[in-house]
Amino acid sequence: MTGNIREKKNEIKKLFYSKFDQLREAYNERCKNGTVAQEPAKFKNLIELLLEQPEGLPDREIISQIFTFFFAGTDTTSELLTLSHYYLGTHPEIQTKLREEILAQIGKIEEITYDHIPKLEYLNAFLKEVLRFGGPLPTANLRVATKDFMLGDMEIEKGTFLQCALAGAAFSLKYFSEPEKFRPERWIEKVDRGTVESSTYLPFSAGARRCIGEQLALIESKVMLCELIRQFNIELKTPFELKMRIGLIYHAEPDVHVIYTPLY
Repeated sequence: MTGNIREKKNEIKKLFYSKFDQLREAYNERCKNGTVAQEPAKFKNLIELLLEQPEGLPDREIISQIFTFFFAGTDTTSELLTLSHYYLGTHPEIQTKLREEILAQIGKIEEITYDHIPKLEYLNAFLKEVLRFGGPLPTANLRVATKDFMLGDMEIEKGTFLQCALAGAAFSLKYFSEPEKFRPERWIEKVDRGTVESSTYLPFSAGARRCIGEQLALIESKVMLCELIRQFNIELKTPFELKMRIGLIYHAEPDVHVIYTPLY
């Protein structure tokens, strides 16, 4: 499995270097023509903005930053949306409640803006519950002990590799009541210990290495779900049995197939 993941990462890196060379040539040509300075900032993509940094970032550094955004933010966000569709299809009453909130806050055809996102309390709770049930990363990033220490009554030696089983905490009765029940309301009620203590719910990790793309992933997911839920009824193509597998990320298997039925 590790070999396959490494091969996939290498393939993506080769693609990035190839595409970056093309973008660099096109950017340099526009600089020669004097058109770059005349272009409004809002029409420049992230690569162009990084190229324009006054400190002169090396090409390798720019590629590394873009690669991080792409590699960490593509499969993870798509898997969040995949599992969201599964729970929308298996819980029609939740889908109805979400649609009522979206129509009340945004309407049927109005453009979705950033200002709408904080008002969607139930949608936010829904995505938190999806991440509790099947976040793309079932364990926190690997850490190495830099010295001997005691973890509770367990002695940890320097050099020991440590990982947190996030899925274990997500389904622990110590932190969540009825942990096997999909219930977004728990994130609004905030009665469960896991909904108020940040150390028990870590789909994006925490601390200095907290996921840099957390807000981007959540905003992307919320906007897409808003548009789909207000326009379509979402049903699972049956029969279907959800299974989860650890690969490049923690993902659904087999693929989740849904049926979209227009509402208007």
